[in-house]
Amino acid sequence: MDRAIKKSYTANNIFSEIKSSLIDGYIVFPKVLTLLASMGILGLIVAKYTPFFNWLGALFVPLLKLFQVPNAVEIAPSLPVGVAEMFLPVLLITDKVELLDIGARYVVTTISIVQIIFFSETIVVMMAAKLPVKLSELIICFFERTIIAIPITALFMHILF
Repeated sequence: MDRAIKKSYTANNIFSEIKSSLIDGYIVFPKVLTLLASMGILGLIVAKYTPFFNWLGALFVPLLKLFQVPNAVEIAPSLPVGVAEMFLPVLLITDKVELLDIGARYVVTTISIVQIIFFSETIVVMMAAKLPVKLSELIICFFERTIIAIPITALFMHILF
């Protein structure tokens, strides 16, 4: 509480803070916009035309089977693709949605939202803002979030479906 009060006395007025934030935003915006578009497209190309995410997805199959997620083998490749773009996991299962159990669709959708760290947005913004975070730390954080989300999502899947 004392630190917050001291900070409020030493801070600039609200209009200069807003001005400073807008200027910083205008400087970062062009970098972020180009990287967002390129990373999203690159992620989609890698996911659709290479086996890279299939290989990474194979690592999640035992965990999905452990928590009795239906269609574990079919949905596993869609989990790591979330590192490229938040909506790619759902796009990867759209062509087989009729074949997948509703619980499997729920798991993919929920985990893709929970992952929150992905190249087409969050990672690009953090790197452009020059935060003291390494790229490797963000990727590790992505996989940690995914691994933690699987049992929680599976629990709710079993409750709801």
